[in-house]
Amino acid sequence: MEIAIVLILLAAAITLFSLEVLSVDIVTLLILFVLIVSGIISVQEAYTGFGSDFIVMLAAIFVIGAAIEENGILEVLGREAVRRLGKNVFVLTAGIMGISIVLSAFMNNTTLTALLIAPVMSISRYIKVNPSKLLMPLAFASLLGGTCTLIGTSTNVAGAAYMSSVGLVPISMFELLPLGLALCVAGIVYMLFVGRKIIPERGKVNLAELPERFYLSEARILSGSPMIGQSVYKSDLYRMEFKIHRIVRRGVKIKIDASVYLQEGDTLFVEGNAKKLLKLKDKEGIDIVGDTLVNKEETREKDQHIAEVLINKNSRLINQTLRTNEFKRRWGLVGLALHRPGKKDIVELKNIPLQMGDILLVQGRSEDISYLAKANNLIVVGEMRHKINATRRGWFTFGLFILAIILGSAGILPVSAAFMMAAVMSVVIRAIDTQTAYRAIDWRLLVLIGGMTAFGIAMKNSGADVFLADMIASVFESSGPLWVMASFMVLTVVLTQPMSNAAAALVVLPIAIQTAQVMDVNPRSFAISIIVSASISMITPFEPSCILVYGPGNYKFFDFVRVGGLLTILLLVIIWLMVPVFWPL
Repeated sequence: MEIAIVLILLAAAITLFSLEVLSVDIVTLLILFVLIVSGIISVQEAYTGFGSDFIVMLAAIFVIGAAIEENGILEVLGREAVRRLGKNVFVLTAGIMGISIVLSAFMNNTTLTALLIAPVMSISRYIKVNPSKLLMPLAFASLLGGTCTLIGTSTNVAGAAYMSSVGLVPISMFELLPLGLALCVAGIVYMLFVGRKIIPERGKVNLAELPERFYLSEARILSGSPMIGQSVYKSDLYRMEFKIHRIVRRGVKIKIDASVYLQEGDTLFVEGNAKKLLKLKDKEGIDIVGDTLVNKEETREKDQHIAEVLINKNSRLINQTLRTNEFKRRWGLVGLALHRPGKKDIVELKNIPLQMGDILLVQGRSEDISYLAKANNLIVVGEMRHKINATRRGWFTFGLFILAIILGSAGILPVSAAFMMAAVMSVVIRAIDTQTAYRAIDWRLLVLIGGMTAFGIAMKNSGADVFLADMIASVFESSGPLWVMASFMVLTVVLTQPMSNAAAALVVLPIAIQTAQVMDVNPRSFAISIIVSASISMITPFEPSCILVYGPGNYKFFDFVRVGGLLTILLLVIIWLMVPVFWPL
């Protein structure tokens, strides 16, 4: 009976993690509740995972990473490194991938990709090469870098936490480095000699506009505006280099030509980059409408921020409009504009169904922006701020981060204590304030790790892990452990498509580890192969880093299937061959 309950919960977890009808933390807590009520695990066992030092370490890394990003360190490092790479496309591609790999081995790969897109596209313009040739390698390299260290991805930390909970020695800071370096070298060589040649240069690219994202927005001429009576083609808007797509006057569309003069109440559908939209927002006599008319006094309040948020895969906002979502009432934010690659239809912003890959320009309090992102699986690409130079506090925090890595790796301090020290010091020196530090922590991921650790205990208590392991071992009895390990690796990659990498790894790990024990082989080999496999799936553009470059690179879905699919197969083969060498079966 207990086995049946656990297997049903496992199937439910996979389904709900994939569909994200409920957020992963809510699903995890519901599963814990059922396991406690059914008596499969005790209350103490249910909360064991939440006391793990890996939970503390991951929370600290989120805080340190946010402090480093807030103070411009990543932006300066990435920008200056890319700027020095020269004009040779071959060298440039290798250099961009190398920079991305080194930084993403220690930093969040999504944040890194977002920060490097602008300098990479600027170089594309300078050397007159299509950005598609550089942006996909950038995104792929950011994923590869995470395979080199324990802190390279949250999936590595989640997997290490689970290994520790079942009595295996957890992954050390640089234990994955030999395997990770092999994957990185293979990835660079593949992209230079194969991937770069099969990445299409789709369509003509206006190289003068490469560094900027252009947004569709609505602006309304207010009473007393100095623009009233101006010809469209001689208006302040035209001089600000906005593209005016349409004018609606008292509900009627007006054909745009030199004879049209602006009137009070006119609604203009305009296109421009984020910086120009911010200038327009502050201009006298005109307001951005967005999904609701922007109050200028409200925008001048100190706690008002402008941010770009990316619609991620499985976001709850997909297929919703800002009107049906009641954006302003529910989230306390104003949707100012929308960026969608290839978007041509000019309709009211509040009536456009959102799609994966859309980027919304939103305005509101920083905590509301953070809450919107976490509640709806969005990525904050960046806040509109003038600070682009690294601060002294930022460099000090970066030094603390390096010190924490050294102290933890050398065994002078426990890794979790070293990173906690760095996180606390970053708050003490005011590199990041307390509220921002708490907002930087991905609490959903921490709940997922703690809860799925308890689920692993439930599988052991009920005997479900032995049941599944015996079944798998009998099916592959004649094939040998290497092929069983390969099957788990492929299963993990498949599961990372609809669900998060960490969730996929945590679902597969309990079964794989028990199967290894039933087959009398080293469970550590199976565990590491699964953890690393969860981070190298590039078959689709559903990874956040890939979504970020999808629009600027003018890619199509099949481009990732073709280029990333071959690379994923190559990387899986390398993992399959190298894991038994470094972690013998």
